[in-house]
Amino acid sequence: MHTYPDSLEEKLGFDVVRDRLSARVQSPLGQERLDAMQPARTMEWLRAELDRVEELQGAFRYGDSVPLSPIYDLRDALRRAAPEDAFIEPTDLKAIRETHVTLRRLKTHFADRRGDYPRLAHAVERITPLRPLEAHVASIIDEDAAIRDDASPELQRLRRRIRAKEEALRTTLDKALRRAVREGHATGEQATLRGGRMVIPVRASAKSKVEGFVHDRSASGQTVYIEPAACLELNNEVRELKSAEQDEIERILRDATDHVRAETPSIEVNLKVLAQFDLLRAKARLANRLEATVPGLNEEGRIELYDGRNPVLQLHFEASGEAEDRPQPSGAHPEREVVPLDLELGDDFRTLVITGPNAGGKTVAMKTVGLFSLMLAYGLPLPAAPHSSFPLFDQIVVDIGDEQSIEDDLSTFSSHIANLRHMLDAAGRHALVLIDEAGTGTDPDQGAALAQAVLERLTAAGACTIATTHHGTLKSYAHEADAVENGSM
Repeated sequence: MHTYPDSLEEKLGFDVVRDRLSARVQSPLGQERLDAMQPARTMEWLRAELDRVEELQGAFRYGDSVPLSPIYDLRDALRRAAPEDAFIEPTDLKAIRETHVTLRRLKTHFADRRGDYPRLAHAVERITPLRPLEAHVASIIDEDAAIRDDASPELQRLRRRIRAKEEALRTTLDKALRRAVREGHATGEQATLRGGRMVIPVRASAKSKVEGFVHDRSASGQTVYIEPAACLELNNEVRELKSAEQDEIERILRDATDHVRAETPSIEVNLKVLAQFDLLRAKARLANRLEATVPGLNEEGRIELYDGRNPVLQLHFEASGEAEDRPQPSGAHPEREVVPLDLELGDDFRTLVITGPNAGGKTVAMKTVGLFSLMLAYGLPLPAAPHSSFPLFDQIVVDIGDEQSIEDDLSTFSSHIANLRHMLDAAGRHALVLIDEAGTGTDPDQGAALAQAVLERLTAAGACTIATTHHGTLKSYAHEADAVENGSM
């Protein structure tokens, strides 16, 4: 589908729909897929996408606990894991494991419910469960993303020795500290760590009275931190053991990263499925919020809209609290409701000219048709009766609002002419054309004549066209011309 102008989404209100979808995706993966979302090019893809969203709507509506969290964006971790001999952090490995637990559960969930959710079951077939990788990570990383003591026999041995040496070091330090306090050389402070060495706090005036090595002094200079001579060997042993521990941890992480690197192609495909489901979830959640349904699809270019409620108005009233049931203060205006719209176009007539008073709803009616056509092309159900029917248009072209451009030196009328020219070039049986206030911006008689000529050309080309107007001559034209009808608000 091609759209014109570039601001079409904002003119029809689809930017509001995008914002609501963005609020419902739960990962950068889903957000990027939403940002890159394009209208459908084929009816086959559109039918499949609408079926997927509709199935997920049903799952959420009936309380089916679809396993779709946690989801992590693993792509940066995969990039850091790519070089040979590289290793990634425990937090990365934990995220990889938890994401693949989600993927495995998601695949099982819909595979076991294929009869209820055939399209979603088909979508999860691309997932490759990685149970060995899950198990390997679980064997070395705990729930807090720390390396487990039993991640390897060597690490277990090293940590036992570290604990034993640290206990002996604490005993020796406590003995040296008690002696320094008893002799008046130290306060009752606890032993502490300075430069990776365990030390005791000693008064600066008595530093020569305590045998050992000064590692640091306090900001005031009143206290120095001394490593007692009796602790030197123990401190050295602890540091050596911790260095060996770190070497063993890095070896364990390299080994785990090798496992990740080997599965990178499968992980990348799995992430694409997660991104798809994250966006599907957002679509289904928003559709349920709007009480939207999947309409019928036709290839004859017919629009049959029944009980259609403009979603931008729905969302606006909900956000402002005007659509909620709540007590109203005395004298308050009654709560605002979206008035449902019925409209048919494309069967007996291809052009609809809508007339009516200012603020009577002409433009809203026209925008609703355009927004519904665009939402449908993006694979979104519509807040309308399910027996409504829409085609997939190849083109949506609109002339709505003032497109005056200082940069391009266009007057309001010139901008309308540019839009109309584009409409005439794009017009065909698979195009939807929307013209707001046709014939305005110039002399009324000339504007009405120009608008009539454009509508004649669009009708002859077979485009589905909706135009709003105040011109009486256009009302007369619509009344008399074949394949053109009047509509009034």
